[in-house]
Amino acid sequence: MGDRAGALGRISKVFILAWAMALASCAKSSGGKGSPPNSPPSQPRPREDRPSGGAEAPSPSIAGETPQGKIPQGGKSSGASAAPPVVKPKRPLPASQGRVIRILHIKLGGSGYFQVIRSELSQKIDGLENITIEDLSSDLKDTNPFEISNRSFNLGDLRNSVEAAGPEHTYSEASAKWFARQVETGRTPDVLVISGHHIPALGWHTDDSLIGSKNVEYYRGSMSSLQMFASANKYPAVRQFFSKVKLAFIGGCWALANLEPHGANGEYLEPHQIAVVYHHFMAGKWRTVGGPSMVHSLEHERDRLVTLYDGDFTRLTRDEICYQIKNECPTLSVERVLPDYGLYDGSHSFNGPYLFKTLLPNAALVMGFHSPSPEHRDVGELLSAAISGSRADLAIRGITFEGHPIQSPLRMIFEERRLSEASYKEVIHALRVNWTKSTYLRNRGRASGSISPALADEDANGPFAYYPESKLIPNAPRFAPYDRR
Repeated sequence: MGDRAGALGRISKVFILAWAMALASCAKSSGGKGSPPNSPPSQPRPREDRPSGGAEAPSPSIAGETPQGKIPQGGKSSGASAAPPVVKPKRPLPASQGRVIRILHIKLGGSGYFQVIRSELSQKIDGLENITIEDLSSDLKDTNPFEISNRSFNLGDLRNSVEAAGPEHTYSEASAKWFARQVETGRTPDVLVISGHHIPALGWHTDDSLIGSKNVEYYRGSMSSLQMFASANKYPAVRQFFSKVKLAFIGGCWALANLEPHGANGEYLEPHQIAVVYHHFMAGKWRTVGGPSMVHSLEHERDRLVTLYDGDFTRLTRDEICYQIKNECPTLSVERVLPDYGLYDGSHSFNGPYLFKTLLPNAALVMGFHSPSPEHRDVGELLSAAISGSRADLAIRGITFEGHPIQSPLRMIFEERRLSEASYKEVIHALRVNWTKSTYLRNRGRASGSISPALADEDANGPFAYYPESKLIPNAPRFAPYDRR
């Protein structure tokens, strides 16, 4: 019995020693004192944290952590649950990651501007996430919120009186509700493009030769600019719809022209000041309205319409051709639809920069034409040349994006948080300078300008931008402000 008891005691000591060694081993491998004897087993992650494919989604991690928790001191994690080492990105994630840029193209003409802008904004650029372009034009297919007519500007009662330009000529309540829905759902444009022929104080219309072509997909007819600006004054939803636009291209002849007269030194004149000059005998009227050879004057534009489009426009109201039954006028009188009083009645009907600054108050850049625009097939070339010139100027002036040459000046308009204020203004200024230069060189010596409503000082001198060392371009004055500063 004694030998048997001694054997059992020795066996018990062996088991106790083995148990103690096992505990010590567990404590050493875990880097601590071991788990409590009653600790529950680890639970699987809930199903809602897993992707639909069934594989468990990795949780986000930062330097110094694994998906399971913090790495213990000493830099080692527990053996079975060790995660692969975290690889830091070479460059910080950009602020624009996941950004969608929404473009609204109101298509009454060619697509040249739209194609160039979309290509510039969507190109891959080192250090920036790709941009997703969303074309809001599809929202217009089943509705007509801009109330575009299937006719041209041919109504016999168009602009017969000052009241015809009043705020009562606005979009319907149904259209206003469409704008409100777009604002509520966040489907508002970051970029606005309007294409088509344009007549100041009237609006945009299609070219007869384009009807039925692929260039005009959604509307065939005319869109009233008077109605659009008046509706923005009446409906908050219309103003909010345009409030996020940062870049705009307004196509068509004279779409961004200012035909209002200026003071003796180029200064801006208020409507009542223009009225005083206008009613000061014939000399005052001539100074206000201008003449056929005075570029950027109302009379110059009326002369161009009658000369270039003699089948559509005539000088005198008595020569206008109208059909009362159809309530339309195939031949319009420029004296009726483009009356003198539009210069001083407070509507600013002939001051495109003023009207678009009101409509697009947060835009960094709005480009357009101050003269007849080129053929539809050439418009993209003008814009592309301006962008290329801007890129070259920025390189010469040493303006970079995070140490890299700026590849797309248009894209930088949407990266203002990653540029210094001075560099951002340099980018906008380069685009404006080169737009004026490009239009002068490629549109028969007819320079056009641009505005920057969101940058108070950028266009304080008017639509035509210059570098200090630049030579003056004919009919593009350095100082011709379009509103009171």
